[in-house]
Amino acid sequence: KMDYAIGSLSDLITGSVTPNKPKVVKKQITVSESKLQITTPQSNSSEDSLKRNSVKTTDQINSVSTEKTPKKRKLLDTNENGSKPKKSKNSENAERRITQKVKNEKREEDPELLSRTVFVGNLPVTLNTKKFKKLFAKYGNIEAVRIRGVPIADPKTSKKVALIKKEFHPERKSFHGYVRFEKREDAVKATEMNSTIYQDHHLRVCLCDVDDKPDESKAIFIGNLNAEEDDLWKLFESCGSVASVRIIRDGKTGIGKGFGYVNFHNSDAVSLALEMENVQLKGRELRISICNLGAAKKNKKNNKVKKIVKPGKPK
Repeated sequence: KMDYAIGSLSDLITGSVTPNKPKVVKKQITVSESKLQITTPQSNSSEDSLKRNSVKTTDQINSVSTEKTPKKRKLLDTNENGSKPKKSKNSENAERRITQKVKNEKREEDPELLSRTVFVGNLPVTLNTKKFKKLFAKYGNIEAVRIRGVPIADPKTSKKVALIKKEFHPERKSFHGYVRFEKREDAVKATEMNSTIYQDHHLRVCLCDVDDKPDESKAIFIGNLNAEEDDLWKLFESCGSVASVRIIRDGKTGIGKGFGYVNFHNSDAVSLALEMENVQLKGRELRISICNLGAAKKNKKNNKVKKIVKPGKPK
């Protein structure tokens, strides 16, 4: 313990002498190892009170500066007994669907599986997987069938739900699918179904592993389009034998983007199609042009094409 006067401590620290010191008040300081405690007798002087509150010991300042804020507790993914908490049924079903979807995508990209899979386009929306499998069962044993490109009526509804409930877009009458056979030779035989009519729909059937692009010299481009594949079949079959019809569609909604292609078996049908003028289909005037301008110029020398139109441009 020791005695000191108010003002002496500040003079000691700053090395100066404070004139007109206030009345000397004796205080007792108890010094411990951890902190310094000050006991002060009661005083009515406001100046003395301010000075007392302003005095801090070195140990107190150090203890405040070194004090650390408590860390936030991390959320643990385990229970008190160390076991993982049980997941809800919805979470388990969602994880199972995602896992199965990833597996299916990997299987679909397998070259061996693609070699015995056929693509089938322009299927009627009234078709289900059972009827779809039965349609191609005559060509061999089938491992799986898949329906894709479902034209949904409500964007908030999934394609799977729309297929189950048969809630399709009112302007769409078709979707596409895939058939995977046990043997490749059976898949090759199934391509015989190409251009055949099933429930008033002209089917488009081809192997998935063959990049068989149609001959552009035998194809025409159709713009300003708002119709289905079978509408184009009926419109252009008077020009010649139609090999296939393809309408470019949006991947999510399945709605056409306003253009498509008609492929013929010979180039003579192309020349006849290009001669058609003011062709109306469902209230729209179609823009008809040739797909391959180079082939058209070559055929013009042989008097096969009377008029050459740039691709995608109106006549």
